[in-house]
Amino acid sequence: MKKALRSFEHSLLFQGLMLALFFFTCLMSIFHGYANIPSLSSGDRILFSIIGVGSLLSLFTLVQYLRRRQSGVKDLVKQIFKPLAKIRLLIYPLIGAGILVYLYTLFIRLNCPFEDYYQRAAVTLLLAFIIAALLKTDHKETPFNTLFLASLLAVGVCYQCGTYINSISSNPFTLSWSEGSRYYYASLITAQKLYGQQIPLSFLHPSRYLTMSVPFIAGLESIFLHRAWQVFLWIATTLICMIALVKRLKYRNFWWQVILVCSGFLFLQQGPVYYHLLICAIAVLIGFNKDKFWRSLIVVIFASLWAGISRINWYPLPGVLAALLYLLEKPRSEENTFWEYIKTPLLYIMIGLVFSLAANLAYIPLSGNANVEQFTTSFAADLLWNRLLPGPTYPKGILSGILWLCAPCLILLILRFYRKEHTLNKITRIFIVLALSIFFTGGLVVSVKIGGGSNLHNMDAFLLLLMTCVYYLEFTCLIDENKSRHTSPLRELFLILMLLQPFFWSLSDWSPRATYSAESLQHDLQEINGTIASISDQSSESRILFINERQLLTFDYISDVELIPEYELLELMEMAISNQGCYLQQFYDRLAAHEFDLIVIDKQYINFKDEQDAFSEENNAWVRNITIPLMKYYTPLTWLRYTDTEIYLPRPAGDLQRLITR
Repeated sequence: MKKALRSFEHSLLFQGLMLALFFFTCLMSIFHGYANIPSLSSGDRILFSIIGVGSLLSLFTLVQYLRRRQSGVKDLVKQIFKPLAKIRLLIYPLIGAGILVYLYTLFIRLNCPFEDYYQRAAVTLLLAFIIAALLKTDHKETPFNTLFLASLLAVGVCYQCGTYINSISSNPFTLSWSEGSRYYYASLITAQKLYGQQIPLSFLHPSRYLTMSVPFIAGLESIFLHRAWQVFLWIATTLICMIALVKRLKYRNFWWQVILVCSGFLFLQQGPVYYHLLICAIAVLIGFNKDKFWRSLIVVIFASLWAGISRINWYPLPGVLAALLYLLEKPRSEENTFWEYIKTPLLYIMIGLVFSLAANLAYIPLSGNANVEQFTTSFAADLLWNRLLPGPTYPKGILSGILWLCAPCLILLILRFYRKEHTLNKITRIFIVLALSIFFTGGLVVSVKIGGGSNLHNMDAFLLLLMTCVYYLEFTCLIDENKSRHTSPLRELFLILMLLQPFFWSLSDWSPRATYSAESLQHDLQEINGTIASISDQSSESRILFINERQLLTFDYISDVELIPEYELLELMEMAISNQGCYLQQFYDRLAAHEFDLIVIDKQYINFKDEQDAFSEENNAWVRNITIPLMKYYTPLTWLRYTDTEIYLPRPAGDLQRLITR
């Protein structure tokens, strides 16, 4: 391991690749932006000019490297940044200011030029080079390659965090299709306080909503703070998970710790691996000890109980992860028989699975849900196998996307398995192959279930286990590098690709901060409140059903309305795509009886989509099972265009027949 890292630290291959990559991104950004030059602002043109100069400098430097005259380039860079060595206290404030300006420019100020991927990549690479050069003035003994890679990945982490900036808003309305629903379900743990009644907890993703409920338990009532808490969860859990994993590797080089944490952070974010699921992994990575069986077993049980109220394909994950750590950290001795070596890992898996299933069964009555069938809807949903390949719902495709993202890791794993110079025993190799194969297959099956398939988040357990395996095999002393005469250039290349690929994937996700009209939002709120007030004046027992935008009740933007717990947006969608006939018929009967005086929902369209449209199957199931029955018995009263919210009234008797006759 140490020999491989030393080889990388002075690798001309890495330096040449980075120079070529920077030149290519600059060239492509200039090419893509050339046609837009007349419409660019003065600030945009300055940025465009900097990238142009950067492309020329990178080309000159690359030529010097090819001519093996890189020492002159290094001396020039040292002379440029040498004055900063005398004022070391300014280095880190300069780095912090540079990152803040970078994030502000990318996500808030200059939206237009950064719509191009190559523009973002060129600016990010340039910033990473400047940061590495600044760090070099204070860390003269650390190789520039290491500083540059650490800087690049750290900036990538900052960029990934910047993509969440759009998720923190005081907008009372939902920011995306079901975003507001999450806060309603998280609030149910304090339902008596908020709604004056006990409401069953969610049957979907209970652990996610328990994690999101912390601000409600703390008494925080601002939707802005709740959104900030969820962003904190996304970032903090991934970061803690990676720190816990890298700490287990016991590699003491600080800069390589930064590199591994940042690269792993970006890798898990490409799923993404959801924060409530990472709690299981964090517990095992922090608490597991191969030499303390009972302590480790308690940790596995705790993590498995949490997994049992999370997601079905994570039920075995805590036990499997503990078994993997045991096999990787405790090589088999000659005295141990096969059974003596394998019984402890098997025990972790079996006990973990038993407690996961027990937690799931215990949650059903504890949640307060009378209808047990709600917990089995996932097994009745259709499987859309075409989503394994690139399509409108997920352009990369589930199968092709996961293979593309994980290709460097898989190749490094295969190279390790076929090397003669290793101490990885046969049992461990078989276990790794079986564990990865099972979670890979399970992830694919869950991903193609109707309602999913828009990213790789259902491949989360596979991503976590694969990264754990590769990190252990590449960055611990399990492998005796002294037996190898040289470090393979092929291995070095794939090591670079493994560390950098998540970084370049993360740059494809760009969502600048959206701005909202406070006046328009207030107008829509007043319209909803005014309509409800007029209905309440006519009847003291009016019943208002919020299918969508239920968080308006949660955060008291709509007052004096008794919550109707049934038929929330996510619940209805789950029943619609799994064709739950009894549940849907009960909903239709209540619609036909005009049981609700008003229904608040997002704008409805009777529009059946074909296979060329994203989420066509989900849309068609919703239109068929929800929209058409709704419009049969209710008629639109108001369409609030700014927030795309629609209010429905009971349809008068014979009204639909008159429309058909016309």
